[in-house]
Amino acid sequence: MQKIAVLTPSIDRYKDLFKDFYFPEISFIFIGTSSKTPVLEEISRVEKILTSNQKDIDLVFGMSDRPSLIAALINEKFGLKATSSSSILKIQDKLIFLNLSKEWNIPIPEFVSVPADGDAPVLPFSYPAFAKPSRGSLSKNAERIDSEEELVSYKKSLRDNQIIIIQPYISSDQFTADFCVLDGNIKLVAITKTIYNSSKTSFYEFVTPVEDEDMARKVQKIAESIVSMTGIDRACINIEFFLMDDGKIIVIECNSRPSAQFIQIINYAKNISYLNLIIETSLGRTCGMAQGKSNREARIRVFRRDEDALVLKAPNVEKILNLKKKYNLLDLVVLAKEGKKLSEQSQDAYTFRYGYVSFAGSERDLDLIWEDLCSDLGIIFS
Repeated sequence: MQKIAVLTPSIDRYKDLFKDFYFPEISFIFIGTSSKTPVLEEISRVEKILTSNQKDIDLVFGMSDRPSLIAALINEKFGLKATSSSSILKIQDKLIFLNLSKEWNIPIPEFVSVPADGDAPVLPFSYPAFAKPSRGSLSKNAERIDSEEELVSYKKSLRDNQIIIIQPYISSDQFTADFCVLDGNIKLVAITKTIYNSSKTSFYEFVTPVEDEDMARKVQKIAESIVSMTGIDRACINIEFFLMDDGKIIVIECNSRPSAQFIQIINYAKNISYLNLIIETSLGRTCGMAQGKSNREARIRVFRRDEDALVLKAPNVEKILNLKKKYNLLDLVVLAKEGKKLSEQSQDAYTFRYGYVSFAGSERDLDLIWEDLCSDLGIIFS
């Protein structure tokens, strides 16, 4: 029996996810992580938890950005075979990734980088621009910038020790490609399209699979370059990119982890067990096979509101399970926590998300149940 320690910011969420999959010869230990604790302190805390089980642990695995780096560092200390922390850092630090990408001729947007406490730079391109910290996740502090005045204000809102990356604002269609990487084999799992809300500020829906052979071929070549550039291995990664009007792909960023939020919709659309594939790849067994065409469509739609609010009432676990059955949902995740403001969770700069639904079917099918589902959630805001 192999034992894997799973580091995650949400133990309950991922325990539920892992319950849906069959791992007959693997046991899992779930350890919660905090984004507020310094990395070295977090590593020390996790190591203490694992020390008594060190001989039994076969892998430490992170389900999101920060946990994946912590997992890599602990794997190295324990002498476990896994992807290296240096390869993860080359991906997670967006400035390092962009500079390396320039050297490797990976198609990326033009960019400049400045410290948050420095003067606002004269941009070599016109506004609007797009700014984000070199270290960050979940679109936190990533904003459209329409003028130098907005850039100055944005810089003041960040910590002084942060590096800001500024790029031209691109409004082309956006996609995410998931790959499994093992021993030089790089297998495309699925391509998912990102759909924004009407104001083009926040993610509204994600749709998979995108069956486009030319796009798949182009992003496969880019993935091969990124793997060679970073040395990442025994890992599932995702590449976010724009598809320009001329058919050219422009890489937004790469993430050193699978798209965990897409697991359920990829499973349905591609008729695979993506989580099993993630675990098999991380253990060095197999990175699976490229998938054929699928006629099944699946999507995620995000629950959002424009204003921050205190959550007065949220559905309990039993109600969420009942709603999943009632509406035949692949998944239903409620992020709203009673007694907490939405702003206490990681949010983008424009709206406040409080959950999402994974659904098997077309946009029209989901539209037919959407209003009833939103009402049945029974979330009450102040």
